[in-house]
Amino acid sequence: MDETEKRRILEERARKLSALPATMETALQERQLLVFRLGGERFGVALASVGEIAPVPAVCRVPCTPDFVKGVVNFRGRIISLIDVGRFLGLSPRPVAEGSHMILVSENEEGLSPAMEVALLCDGRPEVRDLPGQELCEPPAAGPSTMAEHSLGVTPDLTVVLDIGRILAAPSFVVYDQG
Repeated sequence: MDETEKRRILEERARKLSALPATMETALQERQLLVFRLGGERFGVALASVGEIAPVPAVCRVPCTPDFVKGVVNFRGRIISLIDVGRFLGLSPRPVAEGSHMILVSENEEGLSPAMEVALLCDGRPEVRDLPGQELCEPPAAGPSTMAEHSLGVTPDLTVVLDIGRILAAPSFVVYDQG
């Protein structure tokens, strides 16, 4: 493959990665969100990004991971990272308590590698909300800067709508330890 062809492929990949995924776009146009609580905060994710919801099974802590990674869980034979998304966004850490649930989310764009799948920790059981005709306001300016960077906006009832694609693409999700 010559240099021109390599450059074309890389530019095409960059365009795809920088665009809002079609599934996210469709879900937001339809305003179908899965809404969950973390402490006193309400968060939403596009329903198209959600695979399953389940009670949190036994968690195995993994050394040398960021503090927002609670550990890994064995869910139906798959090993999945359990993420405290509130901690990732700069909020107080959440314990895995009785009644905690996990939301399996992934983001996969057409033509790219298989989806990265993680489980988001949430308090209690999330609910599906249909928000037709409501506009998203700008992401919150107050609070942690990572909240604005990784959200699509806020609904009129103050639910922060997370951008799963941006969260999963964050450099802090890459663990590199040579020790």
